[in-house]
Amino acid sequence: MPVHTNLYLRDGDGLRLEGAVLDLSRTGCRIELKRGQRVVKGRSYALRMAGIDCDIGSVVWSAQDKAGLQFHQPLYEPVMEDIVRRFPPLSATAN
Repeated sequence: MPVHTNLYLRDGDGLRLEGAVLDLSRTGCRIELKRGQRVVKGRSYALRMAGIDCDIGSVVWSAQDKAGLQFHQPLYEPVMEDIVRRFPPLSATAN
């Protein structure tokens, strides 16, 4: 589902990254990182999005500042629905 909310990632070495979640499902998300930041395919990251600490996710693909993460545990359905409702994509909020 298209969304737009802040994202904070942290890897096992303590590296912190920031960006935005652009698409969200119960099993993963598509993200865009701030300029110059990159994730490593196959590496796991702790996630915080929409003010919620989420489970750990692993990078399944990465292309420049965008990446796809797969959650190690699916999001609880009501949590995902709440994030989608509260954080619509930017194109839906621009008028």
